[in-house]
Amino acid sequence: MLFTKVVIASVALAPSIMAARAYIGCFTTVASNTVSVFARPGDNGESCAAYCGNVGRLYSYFRVSESTCVCSNDGPDPGAITSAQEVNSVSCPNSFAVHVALTTEDFGGCYNSLSSSGEELFSTNQNSVEACYQSCVDFEFATITYTPQGSIRCYCDSQEIVARGTDTTCGTGVYFAYSHGPGQRYGGPSGYVKRQLRERLRLAERGRMEALCPGGMTACNIIGGEGLSFECLDTTAELESCGGCSNGVFNADHETVSSFGVDCTTLPGVSMGGVTCSAGECVAYSCQSGYKLKGNSCVAK
Repeated sequence: MLFTKVVIASVALAPSIMAARAYIGCFTTVASNTVSVFARPGDNGESCAAYCGNVGRLYSYFRVSESTCVCSNDGPDPGAITSAQEVNSVSCPNSFAVHVALTTEDFGGCYNSLSSSGEELFSTNQNSVEACYQSCVDFEFATITYTPQGSIRCYCDSQEIVARGTDTTCGTGVYFAYSHGPGQRYGGPSGYVKRQLRERLRLAERGRMEALCPGGMTACNIIGGEGLSFECLDTTAELESCGGCSNGVFNADHETVSSFGVDCTTLPGVSMGGVTCSAGECVAYSCQSGYKLKGNSCVAK
């Protein structure tokens, strides 16, 4: 028998742990057919991207008119791009400002033309911005353009493409310029490429498991279910699976997912009903006799 438990919790936007977050344009819709979308209140496109990167999502979508931050492992439809508010602006007042939240690329502005300053100008068509970045991983500079036909054209260069023309409003048919951040330039078969591949495999597995449950929930094993039953939990707020699934993630590859949560009710010295789970951590507020509250825990007197 399957159980579903829904717990609503407020999660604050946290600062990013990634080196860069790259703006990729204004889009009229979020990703379609996505298996991992989480919606949270947002402040702006940058803080939304920071939050999405911290929770392991590749893309962020921020809509200022509704203060909505959406995180996803799926990128936007290239054909859904629309113009930004003004020249080189990342503000999208009537659409979603979209960033790649996990990347080493830095956004350098939008331009109306393109020509290479170096001898190496490699170009290719890709179906996502992330794929463009990976195509250009051996080059220091990357440029993309969204075509009127709804595709993405990528340009990679070993030197900065300086003859880009004039700054212009980001949108269809213009050139979005990027470069690797300081210390992020790698050539040839590098550790960076291997790390990116491992991260994509991890996220793909995570997305597959999350497809079993609504957004923000995790499929957790049920005791006695012999690996065949699960319940959908919000592990950021679930008292008995705080910070992860206490009995393991359903159908998980243990090389990919090794995070186990805590049953806050079993912590030493905590009074019955004297603990809660907040942002994936147990927070005690009442202790048994012989214990005292210290920070968020109960310790022996």
